[in-house]
Order: sequence, then C-alpha cells, then structure tokens
Amino acid sequence: MSGYIDSDELCKSLKEMRDRADEWLANAKDDEIKHRAESTLMTLIEVKLRIDKQPTADVVPVVRCKDCFHSRPDEDGLECMMHYRPTKEDDFCSYGENDEMG
Repeated sequence: MSGYIDSDELCKSLKEMRDRADEWLANAKDDEIKHRAESTLMTLIEVKLRIDKQPTADVVPVVRCKDCFHSRPDEDGLECMMHYRPTKEDDFCSYGENDEMG
C-alpha cells in the first residue's frame, strides 16, 4: 500500500522506540538481552536514516465538501455554492477552502 505519511510523527515515534530500547539496554542483565537491545537500536537508526533520505512529496491538502467554506446544507445533504450543485460530504474539488482559508 502506498500513500503519504507524516514523517515528523513517524520520526517522533521512532525516537520514543529508541528511548525505550536505550532504557532496555541500560537495564539489561545478560549478554543475550544486551545483544537484542543493541540490534533493535541499530535497526531503528537505519530506518531513521532511510526516512531522512527519502524525497519530499509535493502534496496539497484536500478540503472535503463537508469542511468547505462554499458548501451549505440542503434537504439532500450539501450544496456547493460555488458550482450550484449537490455534493456528498467526502467530495472535493480544486476550489475547496476550509473556514480558516476562506
């Protein structure tokens, strides 16, 4: 499955995992556990390096009709006041503006 992710949130999660692995390593009682903790740390570092090397995607946030400044409720759901046509809540178009942008 492909799609876009929030790399900042992913890196934050990886840091939390690294912090737990650091703690695991610091409290390790035997060589087997130390080896597993070190291996986990190395894997997390490698994943973070690979994420940092990925190109940034050129994406634009989509404003769904349910959140659009130009949509108004009507008897069947929503109506786009820009195009004067009925819409569904999860429809969108290139003219979509949320209330903060509108």
